[in-house]
Amino acid sequence: MATGNIEGSLGAVPQSAAEALAQDPSEVSTYASSDPNFLGPEWYYTEGIWGLPTHTRRDGSRWSTRHLVEETSGTNQHPLTLQMNRKEVILVRGGFKSSQILMVSGIGAAEYLQGFDIPVVVDLPGVGRNFMGNEQLPIIDLVQGDPPADLGITVTVIKTDRAVYDERDIFFTHGHIALAKMHTQNTAGYVRLRSAGPLDTPDINFEPYEEGVDVDVGVIEDRIA
Repeated sequence: MATGNIEGSLGAVPQSAAEALAQDPSEVSTYASSDPNFLGPEWYYTEGIWGLPTHTRRDGSRWSTRHLVEETSGTNQHPLTLQMNRKEVILVRGGFKSSQILMVSGIGAAEYLQGFDIPVVVDLPGVGRNFMGNEQLPIIDLVQGDPPADLGITVTVIKTDRAVYDERDIFFTHGHIALAKMHTQNTAGYVRLRSAGPLDTPDINFEPYEEGVDVDVGVIEDRIA
C-alpha cells in the first residue's frame, strides 16, 4: 500500500477527525500509513483513521494481483498449488453474477428454475435472495476562501449509537466525504433471471428502504447532522 506524508494545512481535515476520535492529531501521518484491512478480531470494533489501499508499490510503481502471481511462479517465495477438478467448476463473478451463474447451473429454488426449463441440480431457495448493499450518500460542501485541505489518502471508520452487533457502521473519506452505512438491515433485495442464458443481464433490485429504514437512514442522518 502506498501512502503519502501529511503536513501542515494538508492534514487539517484528518487532524480534526483524529481529535473527534480522541486520537493524536500529530500522528495523522502514521494513521495514513496503516492498513484498514488489518487482521484481527478487533477489526470489527476499532474506530480510527487509516490509509486508503492503492494499486502501487512503495516507490509509486503500479502493482496488482497479476504481479503477485508472476512473482510467485517459478520461485520459492510462496507455495503454488495446482488442483485439477474431475467434475464441474462454477465460476463466481461477484454479488450480481454469482447468483445468476448458480441458478443457470441448476442451483436455486426448484420451482423457480423449472420456470426457465433449467434442470434442477440442488433445490436451494436462498440463491438470489436477501441481496444487500451498503447505503451510500455523497456530501459536497461549498465554502468561501481557502478551505482545510486533504490529500484524499485517508479514510475514517466509526461506530454510531445505532450500530448493529456493536460493530463499526460508518465508513467515510475526507474532503469530498462519501458516507457508507454498513450492516444494512434491508434484506428485501434480489437477483433474478431474465432467461436461462448465462450471458443475459439478470434482474437486479436492491429494493432500497423496504426494511430496516429507521436504522439504515437514521445512521446517515445522524452523521450528516
